[in-house]
Amino acid sequence: MNLTTSRGFLVLRKSVTILAIAAFATILWGCSSSEEKKAKHLANAQKYESQQEYSKAVIEYKNVIQIDPKDASAHYALGQVYLKLKNVQEAFRSFHRAAELDPENIDAQLNLGNIYLLSRKTDEARKKAELVLEKHPQHIDALMLLAGAQIQEKQIDEAVKTLDKAVAVDPAAVKVRMARGRLFSMAGKYKKAEAEYRKSLELDPKLPILRTELAQLYVRMGRLDEAEQELKQLVADSTIKHITLTVLGRFYESTGKWKQAEATYKEAVRVAPEENVGPLMVLATYYARRNSYDAALDTMNKAAERKPEDTAIQVAIARLNFEYKHFGEAEQIVDTILAKDKGHPAANLIKGRLLLGQRKFSEAVAAFDIVVENEPRWADAYFYRALALVGKREVTQARKNLVRALELNPTLIRARLLLVEFYLRERNLDLARQEINKVLAQEPKNIQGLVYQGSLALLEKKPLDAEKSFRKVIELAPKNPIGYTRLGFVHLSQRQPEKALKDFDRALRLQPGLRDALASSVLIFLGQRQFDKALKFCDRQSKTLPKDSPSRAFIYDLKGKVYLASQKLPEAKKSFEKAIEIDPNLVSSYEALARIYLHQRDTDSALSKYKDILAKRPSYLPAYMSLGTLYQQTGDIKEAESYYRKALEIRKDFAPAANNLAWILAEHGGNIDEALSWAQIAKEKIPQDPSIMDTLGWIYYKKGLYRSAIVELEQSFEKMQTNPVVAYHLGMAYLQNGQKEEAKVALGKALQISKTFPGHEEARKALVGLGEKK
Repeated sequence: MNLTTSRGFLVLRKSVTILAIAAFATILWGCSSSEEKKAKHLANAQKYESQQEYSKAVIEYKNVIQIDPKDASAHYALGQVYLKLKNVQEAFRSFHRAAELDPENIDAQLNLGNIYLLSRKTDEARKKAELVLEKHPQHIDALMLLAGAQIQEKQIDEAVKTLDKAVAVDPAAVKVRMARGRLFSMAGKYKKAEAEYRKSLELDPKLPILRTELAQLYVRMGRLDEAEQELKQLVADSTIKHITLTVLGRFYESTGKWKQAEATYKEAVRVAPEENVGPLMVLATYYARRNSYDAALDTMNKAAERKPEDTAIQVAIARLNFEYKHFGEAEQIVDTILAKDKGHPAANLIKGRLLLGQRKFSEAVAAFDIVVENEPRWADAYFYRALALVGKREVTQARKNLVRALELNPTLIRARLLLVEFYLRERNLDLARQEINKVLAQEPKNIQGLVYQGSLALLEKKPLDAEKSFRKVIELAPKNPIGYTRLGFVHLSQRQPEKALKDFDRALRLQPGLRDALASSVLIFLGQRQFDKALKFCDRQSKTLPKDSPSRAFIYDLKGKVYLASQKLPEAKKSFEKAIEIDPNLVSSYEALARIYLHQRDTDSALSKYKDILAKRPSYLPAYMSLGTLYQQTGDIKEAESYYRKALEIRKDFAPAANNLAWILAEHGGNIDEALSWAQIAKEKIPQDPSIMDTLGWIYYKKGLYRSAIVELEQSFEKMQTNPVVAYHLGMAYLQNGQKEEAKVALGKALQISKTFPGHEEARKALVGLGEKK
C-alpha cells in the first residue's frame, strides 16, 4: 500500500467516525427533543385540566399521544377529560385504547365497565367487574360495578351481598353506603335505606348529595317535615347557597308550597354571583310552570341583560314564547340566532316545531335533520322529525325515528304513544301490546295508554277487557268524554245499541259536538232504519252548538247522509250545501255532493265539486283520484293522466293512482316500460289487490312476458271470478303461451259472464281461431 492510499484510508476512517458520532448525537438529541415536547404537552394538559379548560386539555393530551401513541396513561387521562366534557363516546374510545395498551390499568377497565353499565350493556359491564375482581377480589369500585350489573339483571339480593362485601372491605367508604341506601330505597326497604344515609352522614356530614338523597327518601316515605329539615341543613352547610337554595325551592314547589318556593328561588337569585344567571333562569321557568308568562319573560329578560351574548337564554325566551303560542315572537328570536349560527341545535328544534305548526313538513324535516346532525343523541329531535315525516306521509321513516327516540330516551312517553298508534293502525297487535305495557309500567294512570289498551282489546275481540280499560279511564278522568265514547264502541261490538247510545249521550253532555259520538249515534239509528229519530237527534245536537261551529257543519253532513239513506236526494243536497256554507273546508260534504251529481249524471257539477275540494285542500289525494276516474270514464284520457300524475307527485307510492296511470299508458299508446314501472309500484304497495294484479298481468302480456302475465292474471281471476275482463286477459295470455285448452276455457268464461265487455270482439276472434264457434 503506498502512502497516498494509506493516508486516504485514514482520512476516510476519520470521516466515517465523525459522521457516526454526529448521527448518534442527532438521534440522541431527537429522542431528548421528543421527550421534552411530550413532557411540555403533558404539563400543559394537566394545567388546563386543573383550570377546567377541558377542550384545551383534550388538544394537549392528543399532542402527547401523537408523539407517543402507545402511552396508555395519556389515553386514560384523555378519557377522563372526555368524561368531564360529557362526551361518553370519545371517553369510551380512549379508555378502550388504554386498556388495550395496558390490560393491568384497573381504572381504565372499570371506566369501560361503568360506560357499559350506563349503556345497559350489562353482560359487558359484568365481565369488566369480574376481570378486576379475579386479581383484586376486594377492589371496592369493582364490587360496586358488579352490584350495578346485578341490579340491572334484577338480582337485588345478590347486589346487596356484593355491597355487603364492599362494606366489609372498608366500613367507612361513603360511596358504598350511599349505593346501599339507593338499593334499599329502590327495593322499598326505606328504614334500611335511612340507616345507610344516616351512617354516611356521620362519616361525611358535609357531603351535599347525602342530604339531598335522604330528603328524597323522606319524601317517598311521606315524612315531608324531615325532608324540609334536611334540605335546610343542606343550605346552612353549603358554600354555594344559590345552588342549594334552588334544591330547597324545588322541594317547596313539588309539595305545593308556592309562596315558599318563589321566596326561596328569589333568595337564590339574591345570593348568586352577579355573573351567574342560573338562579334567574330557574325562577323564570318556575313562573312559566305557574302559568305566569309576563313574570317569566321579565325574569328571562333580566338574565339576557346581564349576558346579552348568551344564546341559551335567547333560546329559552323563544321556547317560552312558543309554549305560550306567541309564535311570531318565537320565530323572530330563533331566526336571529340562526342568522349567526345556522347549525344551532336548540334554535333549529324550535324552528322545526314552528314549521310543523305551519304544516311545512319538508322544511320542518330539514330543520330537524340539522339538529340530529349536531346532536345525534337528542331524543326529542327524532320525535319531532317523526311528526314531520307523518305529515309527509312517510310512515316507515317516521316509525324508525320514533324507535330511535325511544332507544335514546325510553321514558319519552309521547314517542311511545305515537308508535302504539302506528302499530294499532297496522294491526300489528303484538308490538302494540309491548309498547302499551311499557307506557303503563311507567305511568299506570296514563289516560291515552289506557285508551290504547282498551282499543287493543277490542281489536282482539276481548270486549270485557276493553270495558275494564275504558271504565278505568272514566274513573281517572270522569270529565273526559273519551272514556264514555270508547265504552260505547264496546257496547256496539256486543250488539247493545241502547247502552251505546247512553254512553255517547254522556260523552256529548261533556263535550257537545264530539264527532265520534255524533257519527256513532247516527249510525245506530241508520242501522235500525229509524231515519226520523236520526234527524231529530241531529237537530237536537245542533241546538247545543254556536251557529258557526265546525261541529254544527258536521251535523248537517250527517243529516245529508241520513237523507241519502232514505232516498231523499233534494233534502240531502240541501244539507250538504248547508254544511259547506258553515264550514267551507268540510271535504266529505263536497264528496257527497259530487256523488249525488254523478248519480244524476251531472258529470260537470261533479267535476266542479272535486275541483272545489282541491282549492281547499291542494294535497287531498282522493279528489285527484276521483277527477282522474271521472275524466277516464268520460274518455278524456289526457286529463285523467294529468290528475293521476298530480296525485303521484304528492305521494309517489300512491297505489290507486299508480295502477290507473299504468293502465292508461298501457291501453292508450303510452310508454309501456313506464307503465310497467307504475304497475310494479302499485303491486309492491298493495300486493293482494286483484285489480292491480290484472293491470300488471296485462302489461306483462303486452311486453310478451306471457308466463309472468299468467302468474298475475290467475291470481287476479281467482279473486274476481265474475269479472269478464280479467277472464279475457287470462285467456289471451294462455293463448300466446301455447296453452290452448286453458285459453278456450278462460275466453269462453269471459263471454259467458258478459257479451259486451271491453275486448269481447277480440275474445270471439281468438275463440274462432281456436276452432270454437262463438
